[in-house]
Amino acid sequence: MSESKKNSVGVLVVLLGLFMTLGPAGVDSFVPAIKFIAADFGVETHLVELTLPAIFFGNAFGNIFFGPLSDRFGRRPVMLTTISVWTTMAVLGAFVPNVETLIVLRFVQGFAASAGRIVGPAAGRDSYEREHLRRLLTYSMLIATTSPIVSSPLGGYLASNFGWRASFAYMSVVGCVTLLMFIFVFKETIAKRDLNAIRPRNLFGSFREILKNTVFLRYLIFAALLASGMSNFLTSSSGVLIGQYGLSPVTYGLLFATIMIGFLVASLIAGRLVARLTINTMITASAAFAATGGIAMTVLAHMGIYTPAAIVVPMMIYTAGFGLGTAQAVAGAITPFPHKAGTASSLMGFLQSSFSAGTATVVASFADGTPVPMSTGIAFSGIGALLAALAILFIWPKSEN
Repeated sequence: MSESKKNSVGVLVVLLGLFMTLGPAGVDSFVPAIKFIAADFGVETHLVELTLPAIFFGNAFGNIFFGPLSDRFGRRPVMLTTISVWTTMAVLGAFVPNVETLIVLRFVQGFAASAGRIVGPAAGRDSYEREHLRRLLTYSMLIATTSPIVSSPLGGYLASNFGWRASFAYMSVVGCVTLLMFIFVFKETIAKRDLNAIRPRNLFGSFREILKNTVFLRYLIFAALLASGMSNFLTSSSGVLIGQYGLSPVTYGLLFATIMIGFLVASLIAGRLVARLTINTMITASAAFAATGGIAMTVLAHMGIYTPAAIVVPMMIYTAGFGLGTAQAVAGAITPFPHKAGTASSLMGFLQSSFSAGTATVVASFADGTPVPMSTGIAFSGIGALLAALAILFIWPKSEN
């Protein structure tokens, strides 16, 4: 009997959801505090915003390591280590003396947080496959969705009333709770460790094998384009809504939570549809939502309609598409690799995060106080994801799993 049987479905959903929550919690509670951090350190807001691409780049590099490490040593040791590092960085974040140190610290925190999106799905793949895996990952990501709904308004409230360092105190509490849950509840899921997983020759050989798999590449391209729209929004939205439109951090947090309701509803729907619709049909529907939201936002911006609603409503539509398709794309990409799920997940995460970090940095460099650069980047992501999904659906029908 495989070790994966030690975790019930419900327990695994909750634990993986908590693990995946760390990354969003580290971003969502922080974004409303950017204005206060810039004022405290006496720097321009866009310099503090660079901490977000730093997280994304940290995620990218972490993705390369943690999948193979978890294939070699097991999911549990890697999970406990990365949660501990993430929590330590949260504690240290409350004491940083300048923005440069904060950027480095956030890079490390992003590096550790990447394990959530890599080792979490791999642990699910240890136990389930196909529609069962898709449902497991969908509901786990649904739990992770509670982070922006809770963390963003709470981060705004803490920063406004207790200073921006209180946001890091909140992260520390989240990290400690998650660590205790994994110490006392989570059981190892991997049935047989790959003793050769981290040997350079074997590792690069595995990467080459995975990159030659056309199913993997198709879902990777779709997922990278879809995720880049979210990264663009996370990096640039506070500078527009707080810095230019004058919203308070609390109001920004509440609006951000409202946007993520789209993700929550879409994830609930996706969990019910996985047994009825094919994976390719679902990602095409998700991309249609994303493209619609991105196009609507950029049209409104180019028309000079600079209101919070012109950003929030289209982004809610985009986020609904993100919630509908993300878990499906991850499941589709790693399904061909039952014995290398961690490595496949790592490679996908690295390439996806690198693309997201790069596009977010480019969009941020064009910041001009209007929503035009941000909305244009989001529209590019949504349209690109839709074209990729249509190609998978009609041009490469053999990619169906």
